[in-house]
Amino acid sequence: MGMAQESQKSQGLPGFFSLRGQVAIVTGAGRGIGRAIACTFAEAGAQVVCAARTQADLDEVVGQIHALGGEALGIACDVLEEAQLDALVAGALEKFGRITLLVNNAGGSGPNDPLQTSSERFDSVYHFNVTTAFALTTRCAPHMRKAGGGAVVNISSSAARYAQKNFSA
Repeated sequence: MGMAQESQKSQGLPGFFSLRGQVAIVTGAGRGIGRAIACTFAEAGAQVVCAARTQADLDEVVGQIHALGGEALGIACDVLEEAQLDALVAGALEKFGRITLLVNNAGGSGPNDPLQTSSERFDSVYHFNVTTAFALTTRCAPHMRKAGGGAVVNISSSAARYAQKNFSA
């Protein structure tokens, strides 16, 4: 990395924010919005722990971040599995020593007719989109406090702002 690039990385992107010295966990980082957040955070100087279910997606995004000159770690994690959330936090701490940022991005649901959606299915969608974010936040918050503070960003769908046919859960 050249001197100008190193200076840019240490200051964050020109006209952008700096996350130098921050350690971020981003769930759903394998694709889409999560990947974009992980790469942007890395460009702004953060060390990024990318979490997703698919190892190939993780390898790709971590490679992208390394190509940008950033530091990243990919950890395969299904946010529905409590033990995998524990392993995600432990992996972040082992690699980078602390956690200061958390982006709860993993989630989603497909179309579901409210008259055909069981209570169990509704509960599982709620669990995937809300409870898992809470569970990971409670695991990260003590480490953020120990690091002197932190921030949690919860990503949700803009679909929640208006009614759509067959999107009840």
